[in-house]
Amino acid sequence: MIQGASMGEALQSTLVFNLVVMRNGRIAKRLAGEMVEVALGGARRFRPPVEADSGEVSRYEGCALIRFARDLGKNGDAMMKDAAREALRTERIVETEVFLLPGRENSNDEPMLLARLQPDLVVVATNREYLVEVLERRNGKQGPRALPYDLPEWGFISPQAGYWALRHLGAGCSDADESPCGTIGQYVKDVETFGLAFQASSARNSVTTLYYLSENPSVLQLLERYFEFDDKTDRVRLRVELRKTYLGVVEVTADTAISQLNAFKFLLLVTPLFGY
Repeated sequence: MIQGASMGEALQSTLVFNLVVMRNGRIAKRLAGEMVEVALGGARRFRPPVEADSGEVSRYEGCALIRFARDLGKNGDAMMKDAAREALRTERIVETEVFLLPGRENSNDEPMLLARLQPDLVVVATNREYLVEVLERRNGKQGPRALPYDLPEWGFISPQAGYWALRHLGAGCSDADESPCGTIGQYVKDVETFGLAFQASSARNSVTTLYYLSENPSVLQLLERYFEFDDKTDRVRLRVELRKTYLGVVEVTADTAISQLNAFKFLLLVTPLFGY
C-alpha cells in the first residue's frame, strides 16, 4: 500500500508492481518516480500458485497495458536497452520488438514479455499467444469480446471508479487444485459462483465494494466465514459488511479508510478471488 494514497490509486500501483517489479526488478528501476496515468490488465487460464521466497506466486496467461503520465524519455530508452541486454530472446511480434525477460534470480517466477508500444505506453505479458491477440486487436483486428457487454457483472461497475476488476467464471468450478475457480472453490467452498465485480474509488476515505454473484443458496454464510479476519496486529479491526442486494448477489463492503493495514487485509482476501 502507498501511504496517503486512495484504495484506487494503491491498487493501480499494485497491478504495475506485481507484473513488473516482482517479475523483474532490474527493469523496473528505470520506472522509479514515473506517474502511471492508467493501467489495464487482463488474465485467463489461472493455474495453482507455486511457492517462492516472497510467498505464493500466481500463474496465469495475462497482459497489462501501462500508460504513463508523460513520455518516458531517456528513462524509457534506458529501460529498453536494459531489456535488450538481459533478454533471453528478442523477436518481432505484430511489427513490435518484444523482449522475453527472465524472472528474478533464484525464484519460481516465469519469464515475462516486455515491449514499449509508444513513448508513454508499455505492455507486459506472461504469455506470447495472449500478447499476440492484444497487439492484433490494437491494430484493428475484430473478434468476440472476452467479457461481453451483456454479462451481469458489468452492471455493478461504475464508470467513475478509480479501479475496477471483473471476473466471469465458466462451468467446471470445484474444490480441486486444478479447478478454474481456484480459491473460490477451495476456501469459500462455493462451486456455484459465476462472477465477481470489484471497485474502489480514487477518492480518499471511500468505501471499497465487492459484488459476488452465485447460485448457491448458502452463499452469504460461506462469505461470512471467508471474510472473518481476527487479527491482533491492528488496534482497529477490519470491518466487513455483507448483505444480499439482489437474488444471487452479495455485496461486500469494507471501510478501508480506517487504516492502511485494514486496507491491506481486505486486499489479501479479495485478490485471490480473482485468481491472483
